[in-house]
Amino acid sequence: MKFKKILWIATLTLVLLVLFTLASSKIFEIDFTTAQNASVSFWFIVLILSTVFGAVFTHFYFKDKNVIPSAKEGFILAISIIIISFMIEFIFIIIYTMFVSKPYDFVSYYFEPLFWASVLLFVISSSVYGFINEGKERNIPIKTKSSTVKKKDKKPSKKTKKTKKK
Repeated sequence: MKFKKILWIATLTLVLLVLFTLASSKIFEIDFTTAQNASVSFWFIVLILSTVFGAVFTHFYFKDKNVIPSAKEGFILAISIIIISFMIEFIFIIIYTMFVSKPYDFVSYYFEPLFWASVLLFVISSSVYGFINEGKERNIPIKTKSSTVKKKDKKPSKKTKKTKKK
């Protein structure tokens, strides 16, 4: 696992999911005082985004020539992204509650069953993407000793010389 790359992917995933979630909340005019105020249509969009982002960021991670795609690797990647995202969110929540007099009810968001369904779909989409791409040939040049050694020109054999004279 490439921790630095996973950290960047997790941060980018979290930021994009938050931005798309906020944009969706403006479209559906959702009041985020509690997670229960969100409509099923909103959660449906979150479920779709989780699935798509899981596959897209897994694809981006598997483009690294040192990473071999597999279901296990996709699963580990998704779990790593989720753990890092929760840690970033936790830090954000602590900072947010320190500066706001009436904080948002973050706990209700984590108790929402559709939130956990979106997390599960993220893990499933990453694992399935890894499974689908497992064993596929990758166009990665492999340097071997024989490919770096130049072949010497062969001299024509005696038979070749005789046939040319005739």
